[in-house]
Amino acid sequence: MKYVWEEQDILPGRRVLSHNKTEEYIISYNPSMDDFKYSLVSLKDGMIVSSNQKKSMLVKDFNEHSMLPCSIL
Repeated sequence: MKYVWEEQDILPGRRVLSHNKTEEYIISYNPSMDDFKYSLVSLKDGMIVSSNQKKSMLVKDFNEHSMLPCSIL
């Protein structure tokens, strides 16, 4: 399945799968930051994969790496 991410799809708490579905991540949110509020955290080991991101930056990364949502809202 091909999924194209948009900014409205980036929601705190949303679970995301790697392209081959071997790794699961969660989108986290830091309200104290101005623009760079979002991070991606691995649920396998708790490692922060990317931090201090804008929605547009996560969208670009998710689309480039063929990431999939765990569920479509």
